[in-house]
Amino acid sequence: MFRLCLLATVLGLTQAGVRTTKADPKVLKPESPKQATEVAKASEPAEATPKAESQESATKVDMKRKLRVCNAYPGEEKVTVFIKGYDLTADAGIKFKECRDLSADALKDGSRLDFKADGLAAGTFTVSDLPMYECTMVLVVQRKDMQGTAVSFQSHVFSPAKTAQVAIIDAYVGSAKSKLSIVEDDEDEAAAGEEVPFNSVLGVSAGSYEVLLSDGSAKVKESLGVVGTESYVVIRTGADDKGAFLDKTAARYPQDIVVYPETKPPQEKEAPEVPEKKEERSGAVTVAPAGLAALLMLLWC
Repeated sequence: MFRLCLLATVLGLTQAGVRTTKADPKVLKPESPKQATEVAKASEPAEATPKAESQESATKVDMKRKLRVCNAYPGEEKVTVFIKGYDLTADAGIKFKECRDLSADALKDGSRLDFKADGLAAGTFTVSDLPMYECTMVLVVQRKDMQGTAVSFQSHVFSPAKTAQVAIIDAYVGSAKSKLSIVEDDEDEAAAGEEVPFNSVLGVSAGSYEVLLSDGSAKVKESLGVVGTESYVVIRTGADDKGAFLDKTAARYPQDIVVYPETKPPQEKEAPEVPEKKEERSGAVTVAPAGLAALLMLLWC
């Protein structure tokens, strides 16, 4: 049965300056907009207390965090991510419309993630209030606006949950309006499905789905296989075809959908056919009452 539940609208967009940006993952936890604003104002570095240090030491050994970086910046450049000069992408850049899970073992409060595009500095993301639990942290690199080449980031922290979660992220730059819906794999595409808002997080039960992006005239479709308690991202990418910054090449970057990771739910096993049970008696014939009457008439004749 298709079950889709809106958990929260918790994604945040951090607009970069010319080259550098800072963002606070804590703002992107399931909080109200008012709470998020208050956290953002209070995110200046503070002196760590002994209690906080002991908590970090206690969880540092057995806690695993995952950093998921997605490149939604239209272009041919590949993005690499550095922390203190160390290349987290192992010198294998992340292409446009590609996501990759990186180790977050080296991350701590105040860590700076430096992003480069084909070796050139693109932007910096500064981490503060690192979650003190096992989680997947998503960081989407995208273009800030239509007027320049500066980058911006969208980020989200997936908290532990009993069901799979899907973050719907809008990284498209331009004026085109589209609707995104999710339907079960075996449903007719003409069905309306369930329209979901951009920049929100959904709880979804395991199964096979289709993600549909429609602007009224064209439709883009991608498969979404949901398993267990996995965390997924669905990203709307592309750029407006009127963007002067693309030097009239925006036709190469139409609206599209990125789904990550790609997983296949286990196939439901069909119930085995149960053969009809026939009564068999040694040396005897079992006949239904109507058949018995006909047999008696035959013998009588």
